[in-house]
Amino acid sequence: MALRLFGRKNETTPDVAGTESSTIIDIGTPRRAPAAAETEGSLTSRLRRLGIVFAILAATSAGLLVHQGRRAVDATLQVSASSELQTLSQQIAKSAQLALRGNQAAIAELDVARNRFKALLQALEEGGAVGGTRLPAVPAAIRPQLQQLGEAWRQTERNSEELVQKAEGLVALGTAASSLERRAAELALLGEQIAGYALRSGASASEIAAAHSLVPLVQRITAGVRAMQAADAIDTEVAMRFGLDTDDLRAYNALLLRMPADGELRRQIAAFDEGLQPLLKTVVELLGDVQPLTAAKQAGSQIFEDSVPLLARSAEVTEALTINSRGFSLMHGLAAVSALLAVLVLVKMVRAYGADLAARRLETEQQRQRAEDERNLTQQAILRLMNE
Repeated sequence: MALRLFGRKNETTPDVAGTESSTIIDIGTPRRAPAAAETEGSLTSRLRRLGIVFAILAATSAGLLVHQGRRAVDATLQVSASSELQTLSQQIAKSAQLALRGNQAAIAELDVARNRFKALLQALEEGGAVGGTRLPAVPAAIRPQLQQLGEAWRQTERNSEELVQKAEGLVALGTAASSLERRAAELALLGEQIAGYALRSGASASEIAAAHSLVPLVQRITAGVRAMQAADAIDTEVAMRFGLDTDDLRAYNALLLRMPADGELRRQIAAFDEGLQPLLKTVVELLGDVQPLTAAKQAGSQIFEDSVPLLARSAEVTEALTINSRGFSLMHGLAAVSALLAVLVLVKMVRAYGADLAARRLETEQQRQRAEDERNLTQQAILRLMNE
């Protein structure tokens, strides 16, 4: 900026500068300030791009973490389901043993346990809801262990189904055993009394032998029924002897009914026959169900034997699922990388903004300094003018 003073030329005053006007002082042309608007627009555009990148990385990291969280929940549900399979395998074995004794409550528990095991295994294989909880299918890495568990379960499933279907005969066997034990005591007492009366009444040798055979046969039949109930398998030879004893008891009873007797002996024989008929009916029904009972006993025994490998296969699935859910997975790595990149972008944004603030402060300081210099120069020019 130049400060110039103009005035008329005085004829008597010499022209000091040799021109019509005199320049007192020239303080120079002011320097041009940087284009702040252009710099601000460039920074805004850069920050916008970095912000978009940061938002994408943050959203990606959050999405991966949410997905990993869901996978962790699914893994927990799968481990819980496989652990329940281990418990159910032992519960099925225990219920099968009690069901062989004709325990009706155990039969109901066996039915519930096998259906639950089947539902959980199917959910782990194919995915699906079980009891209001949705289970995803297991990962491909666990398929071999799950397939082995399925093969072990198929045999147990068939046996448990057969045992439940034939449970009615087992319950009837248990009821018959309890009923026969109560009747056996009464029949044994009557048989002893009949044998005594027959001996005193002068009965024939065959009639006395028949009377003395009543008590051992009743006791042997009762013991045989109880043994059938308690055994894990029914021996066909034992069943045949059981039938022969029944036929002998029926024959001896018929012989005593034909025996000429009067008074107390006749009353005792009639009472014995009355108590014997329900026993014979029960025994005949049991002998008619020997084959289904034998099949049910075999199924129950096989369930107990297969419970050990079934438990082992269930434990293998649980262990594999537990190992698979641990450690650093690919999703963990991607989420960590995405989060790290997002932090780096954010740091870059902060640094760019900080650099811009520093540049603005520097520019402001420079402008202030230039203004101060111009003000000083202006004052010096005025002082010189006044001095001249």
